[in-house]
Amino acid sequence: MENECNFCTVAHRAIGNMKQANKQTINALNDKAEIADNKNAALVKFTQSVVKDRGKLSEKTISEFLNAGFTKQQVLEVMIIVSIKTLSNYINHLTNPEPNDELLSMV
Repeated sequence: MENECNFCTVAHRAIGNMKQANKQTINALNDKAEIADNKNAALVKFTQSVVKDRGKLSEKTISEFLNAGFTKQQVLEVMIIVSIKTLSNYINHLTNPEPNDELLSMV
């Protein structure tokens, strides 16, 4: 959502469905609505902070994430995933891939 990559939005939704992620969370992300599950909401807020603040996180941001039930290892995992996905998003901006029928059928 943050990097406005339409292909990735479809892919993330499909993978979320495959992994049986919380449907309300998936829909709320796509609709930019409130996420009902507190832990999922904390993960989204933290991940958005990593993107928006370019990894320069305040102690408050990190504490809120940890207090929501996450670990210090998961702080690093989110940062690694954001780094990989940012690269993927930027490449997709350049190449403009279209989701194939198989991917669209999983959404």
